[in-house]
Amino acid sequence: MVGTVSDRIPTSRIFILGAGFSAPAGLPLSADLLPLTLSELDDIGHSQHLRSSLRAYIAYKVGTQGITPDPVDLEDFAAYLDYEHYLGLLGSDGWSGEGNRAQLQLRWGIGRLIERLTPSSDEIPAAYLRFAEHLRPPDICVTFNYDRVLERALDRVGVPHRRFPWRQRIDPNHGLVVDSERELQEVLIVKPHGSVDWVSTSDIRQQLKRYEAEGSKDFVEYLRRTDPLFGADPVS
Repeated sequence: MVGTVSDRIPTSRIFILGAGFSAPAGLPLSADLLPLTLSELDDIGHSQHLRSSLRAYIAYKVGTQGITPDPVDLEDFAAYLDYEHYLGLLGSDGWSGEGNRAQLQLRWGIGRLIERLTPSSDEIPAAYLRFAEHLRPPDICVTFNYDRVLERALDRVGVPHRRFPWRQRIDPNHGLVVDSERELQEVLIVKPHGSVDWVSTSDIRQQLKRYEAEGSKDFVEYLRRTDPLFGADPVS
């Protein structure tokens, strides 16, 4: 008897993972993320702009709503920084197209904190290894966490996975095509909020290429040192 299509194609299970998934591995929940990030930046002497903006945000909440936020809602504070930057409220102090100083310190501090607290593959708690072992291709894990706990657990137990929607290959007759067979052999990790190790260097590469073409070697070196994201001292 010939089976149906559904008999031949494995069924995907979908797992939705929130912040609580990473808590047993030592990652902070949202309520603790801002104070820990400030402490992280204090340790390296780069929290001044973020703390100044935090004071301005609290004064804004008191002045407009008559409340002193305690604890501060990180998402609301981040939205305040976004409005400040994208509406140009800082005027000539806007400083960078990638964000103002406080925004960059917040992003960089969160990334540094998360990466430091994420266990290595050899230190992943056993509960995560058991979870990873029970995942089977083509399962889908949608995680709203920036950390790499899930990826490291899957690496540790040898479960193949990818973090992009489609696996592609070159077909001699059709060019670039979707590699459906290989996709069915991988667990798909979807990270709609991004990942701590995802950065885009397209803007800085385009700038460097343009200035190199113009022969501005001195400015190229200046840009390499001072770029707010990829320079030698990006959060100062």
